[in-house]
Amino acid sequence: MIGEMIYVFCMHINLVANKVGALVTALSDVLTSPQYSSSSDAALVTLFHRQPISVTSLAQILGLTQSATTRLVQRLKSEKLIQQQDMSGRERLLSLSKEGEQIAAALGKFRLDRIAKILSPLSDDDRQALDRIVSSLLINLVEDETHARHMCRHCDHGICRGEACPVGSEIRRKEKMEKSHDSEA
Repeated sequence: MIGEMIYVFCMHINLVANKVGALVTALSDVLTSPQYSSSSDAALVTLFHRQPISVTSLAQILGLTQSATTRLVQRLKSEKLIQQQDMSGRERLLSLSKEGEQIAAALGKFRLDRIAKILSPLSDDDRQALDRIVSSLLINLVEDETHARHMCRHCDHGICRGEACPVGSEIRRKEKMEKSHDSEA
């Protein structure tokens, strides 16, 4: 009896995991911009919310190597979507051009509109339940501030900030615990 219950539980977990995998794949397909790669999209949206930032910071947020980010920056610069300001040494600060800002805003709107359409059949209660579940999963995934920035590279930081952002809230909670632990040592 217990063995059968464990088997059913494991099969259910695997079924849920499989469905989540299919959902992630479908969402990725639906949210991919027809004009820009995922990296270009993320770079433009990141710059929209965090400009000016260095190439190194952008590479960390995007999860790309320095050389891959440099190639991406050169491509976006050749399309006149970003501009760079040379700083001391080899470091450069990146920001969006006017056209880049318009495109980044449009990319953000595209993603939010697509997600809103996907969520539209859900009842208010289901949306609230989904919000709680997604928040719990995000909290469980976040490791540190660098990882949080990578996780949220497509986020609209004007919508999801402060206590509304489970990722940022978890980072602040971890930092507070770390400071408390350091002061006890």
